[in-house]
This record gives sequence, structure tokens and C-alpha cells, in this order.
Amino acid sequence: MSKLEKTAIRYVKSSQLTIPKSIADELDEIPNEAKEYVRINDFGEYTVLDDFAELREFYEAEEDEIFPKFMELKEFVKENLNLCVAYLTGKALGVDLVKVVEG
Repeated sequence: MSKLEKTAIRYVKSSQLTIPKSIADELDEIPNEAKEYVRINDFGEYTVLDDFAELREFYEAEEDEIFPKFMELKEFVKENLNLCVAYLTGKALGVDLVKVVEG
């Protein structure tokens, strides 16, 4: 583990970011959506960067372009984009950068 990774983990543990479980569950669907989008459009190999492209498209979507069940997620993403990116980054790296809490 690099010095930067150790520093990041120490920082995260000292100031733990949190996200509600209901939001985390919906964010967990983004990689599946991104993988499907890459597959359907024959864009080649899926990478974690596709997750962030999907999150950005979701963030920028007009209200009538998304399913009603994702309205809570859309509002949360608009207000907490960096937190959502940190959550998905942690998932991709296999570390808990953002703690999931009930709520």
C-alpha cells in the first residue's frame, strides 16, 4: 500500500463520511446501468470510468428524463455529487471511503 493510500485511509477513518443506505442501494445500481449501456452500444470494454459517466448523465438529466423512483436519488446527487463520487470510488477500489448508515 502506498503512502498516499495509507494517508487517505487514515483521513477517512478520522473524519468518516456517511451516506444513507437507501441512497447507497440506488447508487449501487449505477455500475449495472453503466455496464448495460456499454454493452448495448458496443463501446468495447467496461471500465469504472463508465460509472462516473453514468452518474454525470444522471446528474444532468432533465426531470422528465428519469424514472420517478430515482427522484430522491437525483436530488441527493445534485446536493452531494462529491460524496456520491467518493462512495462509487470506494466501491470500485474495494474500500469503505463512505460509511453506509441506516436512514
